[in-house]
Amino acid sequence: MFTYAHSLMVRFAGITVLLASAVAHAGNWGVAPIKLEFDRATRTGLITVNNEDTKPVNFQIKLYRWFQDAKGQDQYEESNDLVYFPQIMSIEPDQKKLIRVGIKRPAETVEQTYRLFIEELPPLTPDTPDISAKAGASVAVLIRFGVPIFWAPTGAVSAPIFSNFSMGKDVLNFVVTNSGNRHVRYQEMTLTSGAETLGKADGWYVLAGARREFAIPVKKMLCGSDQTLKISTTVDDKSVTHSLTTKEITCTP
Repeated sequence: MFTYAHSLMVRFAGITVLLASAVAHAGNWGVAPIKLEFDRATRTGLITVNNEDTKPVNFQIKLYRWFQDAKGQDQYEESNDLVYFPQIMSIEPDQKKLIRVGIKRPAETVEQTYRLFIEELPPLTPDTPDISAKAGASVAVLIRFGVPIFWAPTGAVSAPIFSNFSMGKDVLNFVVTNSGNRHVRYQEMTLTSGAETLGKADGWYVLAGARREFAIPVKKMLCGSDQTLKISTTVDDKSVTHSLTTKEITCTP
């Protein structure tokens, strides 16, 4: 289960996840910060995991290289590009522990992106008193949070281009292509015509050199009209808009 949040502290409280043959209850725990950014001046970072439950919580930590396929869907491959410790840990109630992360080679010409997944493990049983033994035998993860890690190149720049506008079944589809060497992160995307809001959709990352398809549900048909539209969003706490006309939209049945 992948979970992402936009606040500085991520909390998991009373979440119930259906596993292969049983229902497991995730503990109450938090992660801060929710992302790490490395560059030539910053080569190490700390992640705090806080257990707010009344019972100990056990975790397994794994690093994955993060990339996007031709449609912009997130893909992951296990990686050892970064140094991180610990890889297995247990946190007592109302306690916290640190995960240390560092880079071990020079930056490349394109931003390298990773996710460090902090995975909650099932509670220990009398038959498995050791955390490492439980981690090795476990096939069920209650919940996990992937901390994005960005390793910036020199002269990092994002260069997003909006294109391929089409509409069918009351949805405006389009593509964002990032030809830069740094990721771009869109918050909520809002489609407007003048003062009228036509639709909203979640934003997401478009990694360096990747393209991602987005879709905004629209409450009325735009095809056949003559309007100027705007897609408004936020990137790095700055407002960003892209303007287009309905003539740029390819209409499909």
